[in-house]
Amino acid sequence: MAAETELSSFHGEMARESMSLEASFFIVSLQLLPHTSLNTSPMKPLWHSPLPNSDSFHGPSLKCKMGMKFESPGGFFHLNKWYPKNCIVCQFTRVDEVNGCLKGKQIYLLGDSTLRQWIEYFIKILKNLKMTKMPLGISPVMATDVQRNIHIAWMKHWQPWVSGTPNAVSSGQYVARRLDTIAGGTNTTVVLALGLHFRPFPIMLFLKRLLNIRKAIERLLRRNPLTRVFVKLENTRDLSVDMVRFSNWHGYVQNLAQREVFQGLNIQFIDAWDMTVSHNSFAIHPSANIVWNQLTLFLTYICDECTDTHSFQCDSNRKVEADDTDDG
Repeated sequence: MAAETELSSFHGEMARESMSLEASFFIVSLQLLPHTSLNTSPMKPLWHSPLPNSDSFHGPSLKCKMGMKFESPGGFFHLNKWYPKNCIVCQFTRVDEVNGCLKGKQIYLLGDSTLRQWIEYFIKILKNLKMTKMPLGISPVMATDVQRNIHIAWMKHWQPWVSGTPNAVSSGQYVARRLDTIAGGTNTTVVLALGLHFRPFPIMLFLKRLLNIRKAIERLLRRNPLTRVFVKLENTRDLSVDMVRFSNWHGYVQNLAQREVFQGLNIQFIDAWDMTVSHNSFAIHPSANIVWNQLTLFLTYICDECTDTHSFQCDSNRKVEADDTDDG
């Protein structure tokens, strides 16, 4: 192809079959060792640490707020509800509560399709949030609630983008460049999600991209320090597709890289990794329940007022249902 050829689309699918030599390293023949009788005694525990009594156990007492220290592990699931380790989240059991939280806000979702799930979920439960551009699944996706002045937009990050379907060249943009076009402000929120498409490539490519994004975040926060910036960490994925290149080990390492590179910035992490590990999820696109728990945590951070919270002792409230009446 000539250098001056104009590209209108690209196909990002990678060969899913590992090279035969490469695959041979992962084929192991198990050999049982002969059984021998050893004169051993059972190991005794070095210490005894009883579980806390449920009557005396108390979870965190502070609402999740921007600037809180990131902790690992980040929390746990109980009855399909995520409980962060160091703070409590709002319940958002009614659609009008979600609308009230989002009212007047501009939200930029920049990243992979796991972040696209966020805008799809918002469109599903908020009946007055109307998609204004492009069908779902194609970048960019924009949704607006004119009455409440809510604007949400998702745009995919630029290369690498591994996909089995053709993608328009104009459909993506480097995250750092997109950040430089955002003015920022107290009602502006940016969420970033990178990693899954970088797994098959050398870690140095991912690190260079993160460093460029860090500089762009610094410029954004200098323009307006009140801008809220989030980084949604990678989630676990299925192990049935080319596990050599897309292994969760790569995702774990890349999450460590994100936490290190963005250290010291006034941003907040959404720990999608611990959520999917705790939920025992092995899907590249997490279930609706996991997505809603991510959104609940996110909304708790961006809403200054939160009258309804839940801690580990209070777990009987349901999540917002998509068929609730949107009359808020």
